[in-house]
Amino acid sequence: MPSPSCNRPDLRLRLVENKAETLSIAIRRRGEVFLKMSRASNNRCRFCNDAAFQDGTFWPFDAMAAMIDEGLARGVRRVFLSGGEPTIHPDFLKVVAYARRRGAEHVTCITNGRLFAYPELCDKAVRLGLTEAFVAVLGSDAATHDDLTAVAGSFAQTTEGVRNLVARGVRVHLSTVVNRKNLHQLGDILALVPGVTGLTAVRIAPAGRALWETLDELGFEAEEARPHVERAFRRAAELGLDFVPKLFPASFHEGREASYTHHEEYLPEIKDTELRTGLFGTYARGEGDVACRGATCRVCFRRPYCDALYAFREALLAHGHAVVRCDLDDPRQRALLPALHRQRRLWLRVRRADAVESRLAELGLAVEPWIVEADELGAGDAPACEHLLLYADAAVGRAERLLRARRVGLVPVAGAEPDAALAAAASFVSVATHERYRDELARGLAAPRAATDRGLPVFGLPPCLAPRSIAPAEADDVLDLVAVATPTTLDVVGFTHFFLAHLDRDKSARCASCSEVESCAGLHVNHARRWGFGVLAPLGEPAER
Repeated sequence: MPSPSCNRPDLRLRLVENKAETLSIAIRRRGEVFLKMSRASNNRCRFCNDAAFQDGTFWPFDAMAAMIDEGLARGVRRVFLSGGEPTIHPDFLKVVAYARRRGAEHVTCITNGRLFAYPELCDKAVRLGLTEAFVAVLGSDAATHDDLTAVAGSFAQTTEGVRNLVARGVRVHLSTVVNRKNLHQLGDILALVPGVTGLTAVRIAPAGRALWETLDELGFEAEEARPHVERAFRRAAELGLDFVPKLFPASFHEGREASYTHHEEYLPEIKDTELRTGLFGTYARGEGDVACRGATCRVCFRRPYCDALYAFREALLAHGHAVVRCDLDDPRQRALLPALHRQRRLWLRVRRADAVESRLAELGLAVEPWIVEADELGAGDAPACEHLLLYADAAVGRAERLLRARRVGLVPVAGAEPDAALAAAASFVSVATHERYRDELARGLAAPRAATDRGLPVFGLPPCLAPRSIAPAEADDVLDLVAVATPTTLDVVGFTHFFLAHLDRDKSARCASCSEVESCAGLHVNHARRWGFGVLAPLGEPAER
């Protein structure tokens, strides 16, 4: 395998220079307080993302106590202790005790588990309130684990620490960073210590030490891991344990789609990468390529995202998008519209449909939109447009009367029974993929299938599920202004939202036999999670090239 490593001293220097501003002591997410207690570890993991930040410092107790108090005051009931390695912090036990005493229901430690091999420390931690531990086990044998941690004897300590925690009633979940040396051991790691709840297996990321030192040795292309991940799923089922692979393509979860972690979970990671390294921001601002672009792409989980970022900006500069989508309620997007509409078809998002014409007039645009996507009709008339995409089902009856008078297409998306909604649909049906996907998916495939039966096109599904489509059929033909900062630069976080909402798709292995395999973007991952990849039905044989 050719080396994909990115030996970039300048990139490493930039990481080190930025550390003071970018490592937050606490991250509040999903009702949790997340404390990064230290920039130190007693392992020297050969793939460590945070290697450039490991300067041996510890956060002061008073600062962590203040964060715990603030989180608990906001209703948080779980405190995560992380690092570096949290157990080597001089105040580790003091923080555990403080969090429980102040009212945290769960105190969770993200750890390599080595110090829990000492029964006295383990006893104190549990007595003071430790309830849960995520323990990193990097191999099913000492040779693999110790090689990856670069510490002889670490495997014996970690596994003994897991046994001690389990014996004392702590809920223990294993974690591992999947790399070329251990990807064949996933099932064995699951079975290593009885009493754990399962294993979370995170694909190695080209970051930190893995980026500039070891990616050529430890990195792997996703498909290399597919049989090993499948075996681990089967082993977990045999043992009655959870197995959660992360940063792998959604299709790795075929048949078990509910186990797929939606990429929305990775939005903080994208933001963090932007803040810490400027990798994506540099390109988005037109200041140069993504620093690691090229050498590491084959083994990087971010490749679909990064490829889409490049394609989007190149199309922006070349005026290559067929449609511009703008949220008229967003002042930033609205200000960009006059410069970027360039006679493209307009897809306008707005809360009240009756506000569209006045908003366009304010911008000096005298153009009939292709699609108006609205939450409600409002008190006024429906706007002049080719298609009205309406979310508010309470307005279906009124909108149907408007259709008869104005011949405007109606697309109810969320909430109503499919038959009632489709009875009013005069143009086409859209299947929400992100913003509304929870409501839409509660109805399953009934709406798109009913639409197809009625001869209505369906927007946003593969051709095997929606034989008729509305052009442009692909989201990458849409210039969504949520992703645009200026007429020539991108907003990285906005683009990430756009990617997750529209471009985050995958295919079943069966799709290779489909005649549309080259032109089809696949099934959105949210649909895959709800319906399963099994709904995909390959069409004929691949066309000869």
